Amino acid sequence: MRTLASAVVLIAALLFPFGSSVVAVRQQPRYMAFCTDGDGDLTGWLTNRDEALMAGRDHEKNTRGHHWEIVTEGNERNRPAERCSATSPGKREGVVRVENVCSECRVFRVSRRGGSEAAREKDITFQPNASRYFRLMDGALLTVRRETGCSGQ
Repeated sequence: MRTLASAVVLIAALLFPFGSSVVAVRQQPRYMAFCTDGDGDLTGWLTNRDEALMAGRDHEKNTRGHHWEIVTEGNERNRPAERCSATSPGKREGVVRVENVCSECRVFRVSRRGGSEAAREKDITFQPNASRYFRLMDGALLTVRRETGCSGQ
């Protein structure tokens, strides 16, 4: 009987040698700073939330008008949905390019805000892989506020 118990303990030790340490690693939360205006991941996965917070604040200072959030690993509802809009500087100064990078028709709500003016918003339909240029006046900021699918297609 003693031999059988020793054999069971030995087999269990061989089958599950690192069981408790793997569970401990999975339960430790990890954080990432994520730009919601098209730049994507600002950091890799970090174990310290404060480091992700500092990286997000630095990005906001360096890229005027970009918004960001902290994503927690394992919390899928915090992960932003896949975005089809991409913004980039145009070929000429004071011009911004907005592009639909998806292979389906999308409606983007584009918001343009000047220095002290109130934001003006407009829904614009973008065909798959199409782009459009917007001219910005002094100090204006252009953002894509919302994305929806095209109706009737």
